[in-house]
Amino acid sequence: TKTISILVKPTPTLSYSAAPSLTLCPGGSTTLTAVSSAGNYSWSPGGQTTSAITVTPAISTVYNVATTNSVGCTTNSNVTVFVVVCTGLAKNTIIDKDTFIYPNPNNGNINVLIQDANGSYSFEINDLSGRLVYKATLTNVESALNIKELANGMYTYKITSLITKTSIKEGKLIKE
Repeated sequence: TKTISILVKPTPTLSYSAAPSLTLCPGGSTTLTAVSSAGNYSWSPGGQTTSAITVTPAISTVYNVATTNSVGCTTNSNVTVFVVVCTGLAKNTIIDKDTFIYPNPNNGNINVLIQDANGSYSFEINDLSGRLVYKATLTNVESALNIKELANGMYTYKITSLITKTSIKEGKLIKE
């Protein structure tokens, strides 16, 4: 009879998150953040060695993050960032004959297009309880708006002419 000792070295723990999302519209970006008990990182593609990287893939892409602890054990994880044609209210979806809001759902970046823009418009977003949470004045035919500070969820929006004080469009908006 012979006794053999086997030393099992611990592998590092590794987790990741994405903000705002792992699903992007074309041209969108997200920040991938890894957390490891080893405290070191190696991302591919790209070769970055920081815990957080910002990516703007043109197509759906698999990113790998690896971490190695002090005893030489490695753990890695694949993170897939999906680039999809934005469904919902895409630019070529007519909301009415001359007003578009896209993408919907969105990741915090929205575009408002008023093709018959004569003057200025108020763009307001309310939460579902009716509380005003965002307001902007639109003076361009097409405006890019950043609503990333809003929590994910469903909202209502209203576009009002500042000249005639009449509402030209109301609807629902989803931030993911």
